[in-house]
Amino acid sequence: YHEIHFRNFFVYRMILTAEVNYRTITLNKTALNHDSDGLDNKNTPPQIAALHSKHGENKHEKLIAVAVLAAFSSLPYAAEKDITTDVVVVGQGAAGTAAAFAAAEQGAKVIGFEKKGMVGGTGNLEGIFAVGSKMQRDYYIPLTKDEAFKKIMNYGHWRSNARLVRAFVDKSADTVEWMQKHGVKFEKLTTNYPGASTRHIYQGRGAGWINALQKKGKDEYGMQVLLNTPAEKLIFGKDGKVAGRVAKDKDGNSYNIHAKAVIIATGGL
Repeated sequence: YHEIHFRNFFVYRMILTAEVNYRTITLNKTALNHDSDGLDNKNTPPQIAALHSKHGENKHEKLIAVAVLAAFSSLPYAAEKDITTDVVVVGQGAAGTAAAFAAAEQGAKVIGFEKKGMVGGTGNLEGIFAVGSKMQRDYYIPLTKDEAFKKIMNYGHWRSNARLVRAFVDKSADTVEWMQKHGVKFEKLTTNYPGASTRHIYQGRGAGWINALQKKGKDEYGMQVLLNTPAEKLIFGKDGKVAGRVAKDKDGNSYNIHAKAVIIATGGL
């Protein structure tokens, strides 16, 4: 279905372009004259002169043929590119931006892909949870990491991955300090559920820090991000391990990205 639809689109475009070219050619006084044979041999383009005959053939048919050839010559050709990198990150929202930036900061060659025309996704929110940060201490909020861990686990009826939640809580303050080190600013602390008033609100909200790290990642660490380029499938090595990702942009160009590590950050909310 998609292949048929793709071909029909270009046939439709070819017809429209041919019509435009035909009208342009027929109105071009440099190409056509009003003498008996319909051509000015001095100024006539060779494509038209070659098709013209002095035996009474239909001039319009010849011009349409030229227009169709011109339309076909203007059709874009999709390319297939093979790229090798260290890390490929699928999705450039909050998680994808942080992952790509952190890897690039450590010296890895990073390429990120985003299916939309802009970064951020559902990460353009107001703040981030953290416990044990300097900002929390400045606000005299006594919540401990153990208390935060229990609140989160109770909220999910202890169905969450306890080790993952514990790591999330323990690293949360370090994450805030890491962001601050790279220029991210926070306005205040607030709460996102009762008893946990340690939600750190970004200055400029989520879009502020995401755009800031995207820019710094590109300018200082050579991080690459391709927009309007959704990932389509994984590339597997002979050993069955993930070895890259295939993506395609809006123009139909395919990217076969071979990488040492693939990070999929497309969860959203």
